[in-house]
Amino acid sequence: MNRIRGLAGQVRVGAPDASLTPACGVVAVAELVGRLGVVDALDDAVGSIKQRDRGLTGGQFLVSLAQAQMLGADFWTGLDRRRDDLAGEALSAVLTPASTTAATLAARFGPAQMAGIEEGNGEICCRAMRLLPTRRRAVLRTGTATIDLDGTDVECYGSKKDGIAYTYKGQRAGRPHVATWAEAGLVTAADLLAGDEDPRPGAAGLIERSVATLRAAGVTARPRVRGDVGYFAKDIAWAALDNGCDFSLGVTRNPAAWRAAAVIADDA
Repeated sequence: MNRIRGLAGQVRVGAPDASLTPACGVVAVAELVGRLGVVDALDDAVGSIKQRDRGLTGGQFLVSLAQAQMLGADFWTGLDRRRDDLAGEALSAVLTPASTTAATLAARFGPAQMAGIEEGNGEICCRAMRLLPTRRRAVLRTGTATIDLDGTDVECYGSKKDGIAYTYKGQRAGRPHVATWAEAGLVTAADLLAGDEDPRPGAAGLIERSVATLRAAGVTARPRVRGDVGYFAKDIAWAALDNGCDFSLGVTRNPAAWRAAAVIADDA
């Protein structure tokens, strides 16, 4: 252990103290995971991903990945850095797998398992609702319920990655397409697109699945679908109506739109 001249007693250079962690916030994550039964909900919906009952379950694997991403891991190797944080691992809800193990487990998630993740997330939404104070729960169930549609680009690296493409900005990216229950701050449905895919064709599916989650959570009010001008498409408006929703979508300002608006009565 060496002291830096002029900073005696303040800075010391040496081996890190394994009893300290820069990620003490994992305690809050572990508490949330435990109270909502996140692992059990995901395990029930995803099912078994291994033949032998050893190591991480599907639910534990998903929670470990989500936690690593929350802590800044952008690549599989970020899991190995998480494992080196002994104190942080001791505080975590689940253990972090090695990067090689994680890549093997990820390959076992096909369409059925991916659909199971969303089903499990719906169950978690319902559990979160049941834990809310009575008054807050009543407001969410009977008040306005808004399904927000939005997508974002996540830049990736490597020319051989599946489902990745160049965006109009010239970035190689994936495009998470997410529907969120705005008032509750909960994700109700999501798809993963390539960076060059138009999110509009898949919006109807997000709306249908989101409405199913809202109903399962006890929402009785008529939902409202909201999207910016990127969702300006009649099929999305019809999908909202077909699923018992109102809609609020951004409209491209062009002569045809103004002419259509002009013929609508003021009291319509």
